[in-house]
Amino acid sequence: MQTTESPAGQTTGLLFDLAGARYAVSVSRVFEILWLPELTPVAQAPFDTPGIFNLRGRIVTVIDLNLRLGYRAERYRPSNRVIVLADGEKLVGIIVDAVREVRQLDATQISDAPDYGLPDGQRASLYISHVARIGDEIITLLDEERLLHYSQGLHDLILEANMSAKAPGGADEFDKVPARDIPVFCPEATPEEREIFRKRARNLLEVLNVEDHSESELLQLAVLALGRELFAIELNVVLEFTDIKNPTQIPCTPDHIVGCMNLRGEILTIVDIRGVLNLGLSARTRGNKLVVARIGDITVGVVVDDVLDIRAVPTRDLHDIPSAVRAFNKDFLRGAVSFGDRFALLLDLPRVIREGGVVLGDA
Repeated sequence: MQTTESPAGQTTGLLFDLAGARYAVSVSRVFEILWLPELTPVAQAPFDTPGIFNLRGRIVTVIDLNLRLGYRAERYRPSNRVIVLADGEKLVGIIVDAVREVRQLDATQISDAPDYGLPDGQRASLYISHVARIGDEIITLLDEERLLHYSQGLHDLILEANMSAKAPGGADEFDKVPARDIPVFCPEATPEEREIFRKRARNLLEVLNVEDHSESELLQLAVLALGRELFAIELNVVLEFTDIKNPTQIPCTPDHIVGCMNLRGEILTIVDIRGVLNLGLSARTRGNKLVVARIGDITVGVVVDDVLDIRAVPTRDLHDIPSAVRAFNKDFLRGAVSFGDRFALLLDLPRVIREGGVVLGDA
């Protein structure tokens, strides 16, 4: 897992679940997070590559991470997510069970991957770079370079290990795995599930109205829910997303100061920005998620109702603020991005924090 540019040697990781364990990849690699669409199988693809799909004019190669890591294949379900990672100009997706959160990992929490008693210099874990401790939980940090660059040698090692695995009853575990030579994605899917996969694939076909763009022209965004409204913020100011846990109220403070919280030994001020944005009263129910952001020398927790998605959006795909948006304070908005059949308003979070008067001591 490569580190992002964070203070004090910290690493920002996207945490996800797979096969009952929790893993992480670097947020800096994440291009977009999607629900699993229908994939198109490709002849003579590696055993752990079930297919490709069209993401708005760009082809994404999809890896079955269970197989890539040496686990038994699992039946694909509509609840699966695809984390699309940027590999230079290429896009590679990994199928996972569930996406959890973005977390800041301190260097003191990260350890080398187990060596299993091998001599110095020999690497036991093909796709694991480190492990991290968060409380009593162990997070496996993946090595994106090895994960995304296919190696026939690694393929042979994992395939040999998989095919030698036997179930307790003596039957080969792969007896239950759908045949990979069937040129249909997820042949065991029900008609209802197949329609869900196909509808998702059709929705992803919209071609970008721009020419080829480099990563420097992409905005890495998180889409958030505040009441009934959708907003997007840039990830470059986000340290992590987390839950609100036992906040302590601060006496004699304005209503937008929710309180403070101990976040791994540091006292974090929690604020509610709904008032600054002029959100209606119906939308001002305080949520249970926090966006932990660093604005200059200020670290603050911003209350949101949910974190819906992380995606990369070309700057040329930004829309003007819809004319129907009248109630919100437009001084803190930079435009809008498409999100399904709705728009998410691009929020200038640094300006909200610096100029919105939400932090104690500010005007």
